[in-house]
Amino acid sequence: MKTTDLAKSLKIHTRSLSDWRREKYTIPLPALKNLCKKVGIQIPSYTKTKEPFWYVGRGASAGALAVYKKYGYYGFSKNPEYRKKKWLEWWGKIGKFNKNQYFVTRKIKRPKLNMHLAEFIGIVLGDGGITQRQVIITLNRKDDKEYAYYVSDLSKKIFGIAPSFYLQGSVWDLAISRTELVKFLIKNGLSIGNKVKQQVAVPKQIQNDDILSKYCIRGLIDTDGSFYVEKHPYKNKVYYNCVINFTNRSIPLLEFVRTKLQQLGFDAKKRNRYNVCLGKEEQVSRYFKEIGSSNPKHYNKYKRFMEEKYGGVPKRS
Repeated sequence: MKTTDLAKSLKIHTRSLSDWRREKYTIPLPALKNLCKKVGIQIPSYTKTKEPFWYVGRGASAGALAVYKKYGYYGFSKNPEYRKKKWLEWWGKIGKFNKNQYFVTRKIKRPKLNMHLAEFIGIVLGDGGITQRQVIITLNRKDDKEYAYYVSDLSKKIFGIAPSFYLQGSVWDLAISRTELVKFLIKNGLSIGNKVKQQVAVPKQIQNDDILSKYCIRGLIDTDGSFYVEKHPYKNKVYYNCVINFTNRSIPLLEFVRTKLQQLGFDAKKRNRYNVCLGKEEQVSRYFKEIGSSNPKHYNKYKRFMEEKYGGVPKRS
């Protein structure tokens, strides 16, 4: 059984299974019993069972020693009254006003709405999701590998935060865990929860600006769009044509892409309820020239088509 399949059957993350196997962490007894049952073996006789919280004493001792080496005293032993006074000052000025009274949220850069932020918003509206404390962007593990690093760099440039990468089967989850970022995006017109159920739309301040709209469209099509080649047999000949296609289940997003492209002079059309496309070589070339793509997956396919359209043509993907 593959590691990913075994982890899935145990309802745990593959990273946990890998850490247990490498003995980075100890495995909980219930998990060990379940694992042995899954693979059809008995619990090994040499297995050692430790009491709950066995690590607390060791960790506390190591922490105390580290504090002593750095500061020359243990814990609160050096002027505890002063430490208590400073804590009360912090609580009176900051702590008690924090809605989550146990954690202090970490600050982020709060940029004005510009082309970089408009593109990031397009990316989130395309392949992203927002929870109470996280922004998660999901990209294909193989095809979007280079693009994932671009999105990471874009996040650092805009907000000063590098996303964490989590491999989930065939995709990367780029997770930015910042409550302040969630609040910032909501303030700028995005929302928490299922985008399709809510039928999300592009924020009005972007819709009303042609330059910002171009960058937002780039983010949307780089994530939820595709470039492919169509074959058209006619009178014993085969003609090739390239297409940019944007697919989404949120009708307001589709309408934004279609109407804004039309306002910019593109011949954008709906092929069905859930997609919008540019279906002529002239239109596609103009798109890459004027709006562009930050996703090498799309641009490289377009470049190959332009170089080889009269010979070997990349297959539709």
